[in-house]
Amino acid sequence: MIIYFLPLNSTQHLRTHIKRPCTRVITYFLLCLTPFLLAPMTSASDYEFASIENLIEQRVGAEVLRKIYKNLDIDITVTPMKAERAELEATAGLKDGEALRIFNYGNEHPSVIRVPTSYYQLNTMAFFKAGNSVSIKSISDLKRYRVAYIKGVKHTDAIIEQLGNKVRDVDNTTEMMRLINNGRIDIGIISRADGLNTIKELGLTTIDSIKQPLSTLNLYHYLHISNTDLVEPVNNMIVNMKDSGTLQKLIEETRNRLINQ
Repeated sequence: MIIYFLPLNSTQHLRTHIKRPCTRVITYFLLCLTPFLLAPMTSASDYEFASIENLIEQRVGAEVLRKIYKNLDIDITVTPMKAERAELEATAGLKDGEALRIFNYGNEHPSVIRVPTSYYQLNTMAFFKAGNSVSIKSISDLKRYRVAYIKGVKHTDAIIEQLGNKVRDVDNTTEMMRLINNGRIDIGIISRADGLNTIKELGLTTIDSIKQPLSTLNLYHYLHISNTDLVEPVNNMIVNMKDSGTLQKLIEETRNRLINQ
């Protein structure tokens, strides 16, 4: 719009010097915009949760969680990201919660609520290069070795805290297994399912694991405190699916499908 500067008392002249085509352009723009302003706001999902990327148990848990919510006629999105970012976004309310974490996660973060009934479980294992003289009967035995873990993954954090400075954090299980295979670390700490899945994906044949897990932990769904109304219905659905056997069947089918992809 072009306006000529005129004396303040020349209002009539001012109006006549506003280019009339500008008015038609604005009117046309508003008419084009009207359908979008009147259209209802829609969302691809009702809730969005965070999960930890590149871990098989997180992928399985996310798919199982979608089914749990689907049984409640609720659509959800689960977004994979690095463990520390997932923790930040869930606890800050940037996401509606996290797909699954260990029990103590809720004790550490008052801004999230644990759905009381666990819906998944993992075994924390120590992986090493076959042929190496590794003897691990307890967590304290790990202190003799060079150990790697994925930073921010809570079920391994608790173990790593007991080992002092002789540890190395990595970005994912693929990096961990390659370091073991190349002899740059002695032990990798990760869940049994994720370790075995990564070994298979990489085609490695020289990596083994201890026979008994370092720990076995239940995993829980967490909701940001703004979503307290979801705790009871989601928990009831998990209980019902557990009691009927459909939850375990769903977990096994999902895990087998993802591992064999």
